[in-house]
Amino acid sequence: MVFDKKAQMMDAGMVLFPSDEPFGRVLGMVKTAMTPYGKVWRKTDLEGSVLPDSLPEFDLFLDRSTPWRKRYISAWVSDAGDGRYALTFREGNRSTGLRAATFILLIFACVLGAVCIPGIGLLRPALWALAGWVAYRWIVPARNNRKAVEELMRNFK
Repeated sequence: MVFDKKAQMMDAGMVLFPSDEPFGRVLGMVKTAMTPYGKVWRKTDLEGSVLPDSLPEFDLFLDRSTPWRKRYISAWVSDAGDGRYALTFREGNRSTGLRAATFILLIFACVLGAVCIPGIGLLRPALWALAGWVAYRWIVPARNNRKAVEELMRNFK
């Protein structure tokens, strides 16, 4: 299995929750909660796979990628003592080549229109503003992963 090595995995949150269940069952509950969001693998399933370089210790790895973005969420379950478990999430996303090419073309078209089309008057600043907005949308990370992690954390509070 090959994942995007350059996706930056960042801390997304941690939740402490009580459970009398053994570690294996708790891990199964977390995997079940993650399954509606995409394909979930246990760490043992990914032995020998190419994973993101910034991925630390994890028990479960969720791939929510589309042709537009690579999206990953990892979960690490640890015993916090006194019948509690700590569930730590990390999330990462990165644009695919398709998304990058599309945004570059849109920015180029806006700039070219603003510079080369004579007599467009007030439309010129609008094209510059549109080019800036498209560039901003390209760089901003996806919110979907963050929302998914927040929903997962709510499930265990």
